[in-house]
Amino acid sequence: MIRIFTHVGLDPRNGGGVATYVRNLAAVLSTFGRAHEILSVSQFSKFFMLISFLRYFLFRGPVLLNSALHPFSLLMILFSRSKNLIVMPHGEFLDAALELNKNKKFAVLRILKWLSKCFGASEHVTVVATSEAEVINFAKYISVQEAKIVQDVVHLRERPIQELVNPQDKSNRLHVVMIGRMVRAKGFKKVLDDLAFQSVPAIEKISIYYLAEDPAYLAEVEEALGHLQRCGMDVVILEGRDADKIYADCKDTNSILVVPSEFESFSYALVENLWMPNKPIVSFENQLTSYLVGQGHCRLARGNRFADAIRSSEPADISAVHDLIHSYADAINKHTIKILYGVET
Repeated sequence: MIRIFTHVGLDPRNGGGVATYVRNLAAVLSTFGRAHEILSVSQFSKFFMLISFLRYFLFRGPVLLNSALHPFSLLMILFSRSKNLIVMPHGEFLDAALELNKNKKFAVLRILKWLSKCFGASEHVTVVATSEAEVINFAKYISVQEAKIVQDVVHLRERPIQELVNPQDKSNRLHVVMIGRMVRAKGFKKVLDDLAFQSVPAIEKISIYYLAEDPAYLAEVEEALGHLQRCGMDVVILEGRDADKIYADCKDTNSILVVPSEFESFSYALVENLWMPNKPIVSFENQLTSYLVGQGHCRLARGNRFADAIRSSEPADISAVHDLIHSYADAINKHTIKILYGVET
């Protein structure tokens, strides 16, 4: 049995992409008939976290940590005697992520590097990351026994294909949709500033679906939205909407997804919303986006020129991308399961 420790729970409205990952992994493990247990380690209760660690630090079975920098994960990495300890960071060791709060992180990571060597963490840590760059950065601070590169698991909920094709809104007026945590790295304001600077008459409405995190950045985004609203644009900003509610909000509009993140280990917002009638626009590159761009199902906005990309939007072949992403997800999931169970002793 794999024990999966999560510090965000299973609700994407609270935990964003990490919560989606844990939920997807549980669904995929069940599909493959693999035994697993999900254990939530509270971010807030230090006492509960310590009790959980004391309960599991002698556990010899496979343990999966979905973060390397959460206090519980650090305790398990440094002191756990499990020989099957799997750490699966989610973008936190990418260059752009390490640059955020750089001074604070630098001090923590230097201490972690010293402790990792002192306590022999390299004897039992397998890191499973989505890019070689993240593995390299991870290994700078935490000695690892083995490293694997694998894309995150994908669990796709079925949508009736007749609902996905041909929205009721037949006009050329676009509904621009952005989804993500309300932090600067997600890039909402970059898009809004670009749209304010360059007129795009085709845009009828802008909707932002977010998870509250950075109040100061939220205020900046709201101010930018207010400027566009005063220019006559219909704007909506909604907190804590799940994928099904976003689908209900947008499925009958001529919507286009814009994902302007500075970095993503994996974009669940992109995968969950590939049903929109126009090709999505992204500004980051990873294994999935490169694949979709190469197949002609996604568009890359370079140099923060989102207005240009939106202005030249292209209709999506939703049936084709629906089949493509299912095949892609099936291959990823089989490979991931093989890796997770391959570290058992």
